[in-house]
Amino acid sequence: MPAGRCEIAWWLTPVGRDVPEEAQSVAADALDAATVDDAALQEWYALLESDPDLDGVSSVRLQGSAYLEVVRAQVRTALDTAGYPDTERVIEVSSDLSCAPS
Repeated sequence: MPAGRCEIAWWLTPVGRDVPEEAQSVAADALDAATVDDAALQEWYALLESDPDLDGVSSVRLQGSAYLEVVRAQVRTALDTAGYPDTERVIEVSSDLSCAPS
């Protein structure tokens, strides 16, 4: 994997009005409990690296973006399990990704 460091600031953004409190709680808990294993990180990294629209993006930033996508997927899965499917998204995981090579 590339050498460098990324920092990610996370927050949850309601999509629309009247987001159920349960959905907010499920998303917050999933975000807090999210873990990123090497296999999932590698899978997302390979997907992003193969995207021609991202050819000019540094490998460090691609790795940070892959990490971000793994966490977002975990939150979406938790919401889906709780009855809030992504097709009817009520909450978005928002972030600010800042990366630098080492």
